[in-house]
Amino acid sequence: MLIETPAGLLEMASPEEPIRAEVEEETGYCVHDVRKVFEAFMSPGSVTEKLLLRRRIR
Repeated sequence: MLIETPAGLLEMASPEEPIRAEVEEETGYCVHDVRKVFEAFMSPGSVTEKLLLRRRIR
C-alpha cells in the first residue's frame, strides 16, 4: 500500500503556511488549522531533509 500526501519545500520559518498552500495547490482543499503529528529525517546519516507530518484540526 502506498499513501501519498501533498509535499513541498519549506522556505519559511513556520511550516504551516507552506503546508496550507501545498494542500490547496495539489488537492483543491483549503486547510485552515494544522497540528504536528511527527517529524523525522528521511534517511538519517545521508540527507538533511526532514519529513514533517501534520494533520488538519477539526
